[in-house]
Amino acid sequence: MATFNRLVSWFQDEPDLSRFVFADQCFINENFPNFHVASYKYNAVKTLRSAHPATWNMEEVKNVHFILTKPWDVDPTDPGQGEVPFLDLYKIWWATRDSNAPRLVVVISQSYHKS
Repeated sequence: MATFNRLVSWFQDEPDLSRFVFADQCFINENFPNFHVASYKYNAVKTLRSAHPATWNMEEVKNVHFILTKPWDVDPTDPGQGEVPFLDLYKIWWATRDSNAPRLVVVISQSYHKS
């Protein structure tokens, strides 16, 4: 609770929150200066692939961070939507969702029926 209270006080005392361009990231960086950054592969921003293609290695990526357009807002089977940047990543998301859907239903169902 001490950390929470310190963070709340920090927010209340901060005179200019607009200085944080990326609010959550800047907040974490300022309040946790000894924080160790995990490799990009654990939170690979989808745009990294285009911005830094030499860095992106899909075989290493464990989690894709879908900033901007979300895969669940794109129908990968609709040819009428035209050119869709990152469509291949969206298709991976849909395939993963579809392959896990039956298992997720069981897990959710079991969590509601625990005695």
